[in-house]
Amino acid sequence: MNNRVKISALLVALIASLTITTQALINADIFALINPSERQEAVDNLD
Repeated sequence: MNNRVKISALLVALIASLTITTQALINADIFALINPSERQEAVDNLD
């Protein structure tokens, strides 16, 4: 495996990790903005 392939694989893994982490942080921030009664209503509506 040459260095370009190794670097590309590393970048893909890094971007995937950052994307997942960013999405989790965004979801956590949005979830924290909802008050408990609205949160429960949203959970109930999903069920």
